[in-house]
Amino acid sequence: MMRCISFLTILMTALLLCRAWGYKVLPAQYDGTMSLYDFDAVDSRPEIPDSLTPVYISYVARHGARYLSSEKKVTAIEKVLVGSKTRKHLTASGVRFLKLLSDVREITGSRWGALDAIGMDEQCRLARGMFDMWPEILRAGRIDARSTYVPRVVMSMYMFTHTLSQLSDSLEIYTDEGRQNDALLRFFDTDAEYVRYLDKGDWRNAYDEFMMSHTPVQPALRLVGSDSGMSDDDLRRLTMDMYGVLQGMRASGMPAPTTEWMSVKEYAACREVANLKHYLQRVDNRFSDIAARSAIPLLSSILKNADDALDSIISAKADTSCKMNTRRGDLYFGHAETLMPLLSLMGLPGCSPCYENCFRSLSVSPDYENLTMLWDDTAVSPLAANLEIVFMLSDTWRIYVLMRLNGRNLELTDGEGYIYPWHSLKQRWTLL
Repeated sequence: MMRCISFLTILMTALLLCRAWGYKVLPAQYDGTMSLYDFDAVDSRPEIPDSLTPVYISYVARHGARYLSSEKKVTAIEKVLVGSKTRKHLTASGVRFLKLLSDVREITGSRWGALDAIGMDEQCRLARGMFDMWPEILRAGRIDARSTYVPRVVMSMYMFTHTLSQLSDSLEIYTDEGRQNDALLRFFDTDAEYVRYLDKGDWRNAYDEFMMSHTPVQPALRLVGSDSGMSDDDLRRLTMDMYGVLQGMRASGMPAPTTEWMSVKEYAACREVANLKHYLQRVDNRFSDIAARSAIPLLSSILKNADDALDSIISAKADTSCKMNTRRGDLYFGHAETLMPLLSLMGLPGCSPCYENCFRSLSVSPDYENLTMLWDDTAVSPLAANLEIVFMLSDTWRIYVLMRLNGRNLELTDGEGYIYPWHSLKQRWTLL
């Protein structure tokens, strides 16, 4: 009860201060990969020909909303601000930001990285939405779900599958979580070549140059003052740490960040820097295609499991009564770092400039000024992001698929609609 009262007090105080001082809420579109899932933008089920019967779902998802993944950024900012206070350079804004960091610690309550109530609700709503959209698949049958060992991912899987089990007691759900799934879902930790690229790849110089030229120093200066003695580079790093905290406030249930800390333009600039980092680390780009290639085992598993399930369904004459032992879905729960490379590898719209435009992403200018027009991490991998592949059988046992990314029906080729022959997509991906 005390925690709830404290949170309400913080919320009301923040709202009153915003009103008194004329601060405005910063646009949620610039929260980047800490953006909440946009349920208002979800497409309805497209029209499906009577000749097609939905029979199976493959689903790859990121965990839901969470608290800050660690206290690293909070501690780093506190160290700078406390040092500035000791030297008597801390501004009034700096004092207030220290209070904000204290609030973050109080609300998080040592649950760094944990799935929060918002994230749990996201997973329940996603599962309910899937069931309501595809009842003919999910009324009965077997569902296999697997996740990484990370608690927020495990909990996301269990919230999702628990909701499915509530909606149908004829579903037979098997779950599997742990490090045995690392090669599939945490390849960014297990693929040695990818790990080397993340640690020492050529992308780092490009990112540092962009970060130093595009990150504003003003947000940091407002906290430490012009006499802090900090270099511009250190001020920019402080600004990006501030952004790392502010962008996660909505997701952790705190009041939204406001213009008290950054202008809209400054917040957008920080988001552009973060967007570039995700692009260079997680997407096939001019420096390397290792991020996408690292997702090949996951894509191969998706293809194999789908083929096995479909063979079983077809051999049973696509029994629409949904036998209990017929596998109707494979669910994979991971991280943004799982989903972004996979979507890049698959060359889905909006997910890989390299595949969509030209070889080695030449359409992305070397200065990355146009990157957000080609790669938008907010659209690709918000919290609870997901790729849903729905498989359908024709009267003649041909297989077709519909793909949905974050609830939006994907048109892979302009003018061809949403439903595609499975054999052509599978051939495209197996040749990668």
